[in-house]
Amino acid sequence: MESTSLTGAYEFVIRPGIETVMNVKADIFIRKPIRKLGIAPLSSMFFFGKNSPNRSESDFRLEVHDSDGLLIKDKSGELTWHPLINPQRLLINSFGGGQPAGFGLMQRDTNFDHYQDLEARYDLRPSAWVEPEGDWGPGHIELLQIPSGNEYNDNISSYWVPEKSFKSGDSLSFAYTLSWLSAKNKRVGIATVESTRIVKKQDSVTFMVDFFPDSKQNLLYKKDLTVDIREFNGYKIAETQIIKNTVTKGLRLLIRVRFDKESFLQEILPKELPAVELRAFIKDKTAAVTETWSYTYLP
Repeated sequence: MESTSLTGAYEFVIRPGIETVMNVKADIFIRKPIRKLGIAPLSSMFFFGKNSPNRSESDFRLEVHDSDGLLIKDKSGELTWHPLINPQRLLINSFGGGQPAGFGLMQRDTNFDHYQDLEARYDLRPSAWVEPEGDWGPGHIELLQIPSGNEYNDNISSYWVPEKSFKSGDSLSFAYTLSWLSAKNKRVGIATVESTRIVKKQDSVTFMVDFFPDSKQNLLYKKDLTVDIREFNGYKIAETQIIKNTVTKGLRLLIRVRFDKESFLQEILPKELPAVELRAFIKDKTAAVTETWSYTYLP
């Protein structure tokens, strides 16, 4: 690696196969001050999908994307799934919680019927999964989503950002495993998000989240289920509902968020409502039976 701000060397050991695994080691030397450094960067493309409100009527395809979500596994084992969007404006999400056990941009939907693209074959796109090695120090995962008017631009990126900034003369070393695989082979042990759909009305928005059960889970809807939900920007949760999905044997979660036009939000941003930031999972008493669904919605 050679640039005006830093230099360094990478080592890649690649083991090809049905799941291709790359062992990556790097030594980086800082030449100029750097306020933000991205480690183990991944890039992808998301044009539109099930959660996209403004799909063009001139396109016969229902979905166009290389990845449909960011998956994060923290060291406690909690799994967070954040569906991707093609935002109207630049959007950056930060995910704290310390160094993760792994993170990746995944293509969970591998059903050809959802794409109908005989040339691009988005249903065959691989997922990329990063597992850090050693201690990377304090920091967070960042998800960058850039507005795009076509499918030819990589408008999605995710990477690890160290908490510290770097000055001239600093150096750092890090290592990680990068796996290229089919997301359907990435078993997580609990129910996972299969799809996110959105219904917008003038005064509210409803999220319909379908969870698909893991093969080891039986009769999810016969448990004592409740939803654990958080909203971070002051919006009001008007309604939540857990519905059994008799087709998939999974669960459907409905969340309706009301736009409170008389709240302090309008005083701060009179012409633009802030993003709706949600995190939710379904639990049986105190034990989670689904991964955590995380979403950023731009009203």
